[in-house]
Amino acid sequence: MIVMVALSYRFLGHRHPKALRREDTNTDQADPFSSPWAVLKDLVREPSRARLLLMAGIFCFAGMWAALRSLTTPYGTEVLGMTRGAAGGIALPGAIAFLICVVPLAYLSHRLGELLMIRYGIALFVAGLLVGFVEPTPAFTAASVAIASIGYAVFSVNGLVALWSLAPNNRVLGAYTGLYTVASASGMALGPALLGATVDLTSWRYMLLNAAVFGAVTFAVFTLVARRAKRPLATAPCPSPAQQKVALMDMRIFAPTGALGAGFDTAALDRGVAAGPHVIACDAGSTDSGPAALGSGTPKLSAQAVTRDLRLLLQARDTLQVPLIIGSCGTSGRDDGVDWVAGLARTIAAEDNLHFKLGLIYSDQPAERLQHLYDQGRIRPLANAPVIERKLFERSHTVAMMGVEPIQELLRDGYDVILAGRASDTALFAALPHLNGADPGLTWHMAKTIECGAACAIPPDANGLLATLRDGHFDVTTLADGSRLTPRSVAAHTLYENADPFHIAEPSGTLDTTHATYEAVDERTVRVRGSRYIEADGYTNKLEGAELVGYQTVIVGGVRDKVVIERLPELLPMAKKYFDAKVLDVFGGRVDPDTIDINYRLYGTGTVLAGTEPTPLQPQELGVLITVTAPDQGTAHAISTFVAHASSHLPIPEYDGLVSTLAYPYSPPEMDRGPLYRFALSHVATGVTPTELFRTTTEEV
Repeated sequence: MIVMVALSYRFLGHRHPKALRREDTNTDQADPFSSPWAVLKDLVREPSRARLLLMAGIFCFAGMWAALRSLTTPYGTEVLGMTRGAAGGIALPGAIAFLICVVPLAYLSHRLGELLMIRYGIALFVAGLLVGFVEPTPAFTAASVAIASIGYAVFSVNGLVALWSLAPNNRVLGAYTGLYTVASASGMALGPALLGATVDLTSWRYMLLNAAVFGAVTFAVFTLVARRAKRPLATAPCPSPAQQKVALMDMRIFAPTGALGAGFDTAALDRGVAAGPHVIACDAGSTDSGPAALGSGTPKLSAQAVTRDLRLLLQARDTLQVPLIIGSCGTSGRDDGVDWVAGLARTIAAEDNLHFKLGLIYSDQPAERLQHLYDQGRIRPLANAPVIERKLFERSHTVAMMGVEPIQELLRDGYDVILAGRASDTALFAALPHLNGADPGLTWHMAKTIECGAACAIPPDANGLLATLRDGHFDVTTLADGSRLTPRSVAAHTLYENADPFHIAEPSGTLDTTHATYEAVDERTVRVRGSRYIEADGYTNKLEGAELVGYQTVIVGGVRDKVVIERLPELLPMAKKYFDAKVLDVFGGRVDPDTIDINYRLYGTGTVLAGTEPTPLQPQELGVLITVTAPDQGTAHAISTFVAHASSHLPIPEYDGLVSTLAYPYSPPEMDRGPLYRFALSHVATGVTPTELFRTTTEEV
């Protein structure tokens, strides 16, 4: 015992001289683990207790292995009737099985994850013991020990790595090696005594069954560890990325699709899962589709499509036991979008018998808060933002766009599934690497590259990408059959949704890709180096708002007659004056024509470009889209009926009598679109902390 105490102090106070991951020598940041007792204090106080549970599991499994090895000989003499010499050799097949299997099992563990493989190993250990108990013969007992030895081999190559993966940072890897030694050595010392005590209570005949019961308890412990622990996950304060560069040997981030509900091939998903990612992240929203989702709360993609993708991702997360992060739920990231996806997740969990800790982050902004920020001058317009006034916040729906910090709070506390409101697309993929001190330039560039799944692949599709973040570079790999990546296709994605591909703004700073390099590793993988991240002087959160404009009815028509095509541009202003008078007449003055918008879009004359055409267009036919927008749907529809009628018989000077000027493909031609929204806010909130605009709730599912 004195020797164990001395060794414990030695290991707890020792910093590994050549850790698996290099550290910066900057000493400006105070080390939160400056003494052995600080390491122990953090271990005990860590909220999820995952590390303490893991040490308990190491103690139990190492103890049962030592007990099995030490008590096999007397078991052979007492139960199997063997001589002491013959009984002493009954463990030899186990030793051979251990040596044969240990390297392949280590390779497999790298792909599937340490905690998952340890549980498989314990299950195999228990199964082997039960084989020997059911058939107490020398042959079956030798087979039993061999099977159990393979199970222990799985543990032996993963136990220390699993504990390292839960270490709060790389400074304490040596101390955690000592903790592993203490836990395993203590188990090996006490295990034979504990199992021997059960033999005294029962008999030698039940020794293997008693050991199997201990193994089942150990399996339960590791199952609890797997639910609480995410690998790798910092759970204590670490030096900031600016003060400490942590070279992550092999952090894998899996982006299964560009948008939840867009669909992906299960074969591509399987490849991503087989790579053993440390986190699965997926965007679920965007402003690309316009303001309707934000204004109305109606998601762009159907419940059926979202459920299909979400089910597969929840199953993959359960297999890997890593975090699943989904952002901008419900397309817009409104609170009801988060609740909608959470409801789908609960239903799937009940149907598929899944269990996880669920964290929800809400991003809706109450009008009172926005007005307070407005009054303090803390709402700043972005480029081309509309002019706003104080009352806008009362009639619009506004969300704030979060960075990595609200997500990281839930990761620190060990939450398995995180459903976020409006979030920066990149924040979903950067949160875990950033939390672990990864290089910020590489982290944010990696996140930007995979934010839309395989959008940067050739050809682009809705499947996934796998990013591997290492020291000094990251690799991005496409996962779908028939797809490839090139340096140009990867570099081009920095221009997507950005006017400047070299400077990409985030809440906490700007990603600078000016000096980034792109190198083809193979046809499916590109390596990126040289990105850097410039911290901002102050933190900002983007604000997105949408307001109701009115209700709209649309009419679609077409014209082929060249004379009509030439006359339409001069006839339409006359038609609008006619419609103003018609509105006053039909509604008896109850509807003000100024509240009605009647718009013609002539497709084929430059409507899509909406600017100066580089060459004059001479269309042979036109597509005509007529929109009628009014304060209510009934009024919009009523006006659209006489607009459609009059538009089909406009007076053409070149023709005598009544002619048809527009042809309609549908009968009736009037189609009610419902409410119409517009973006009313494209600003940032300044002088805020990274989490103050967001609310979090948690639950066990």
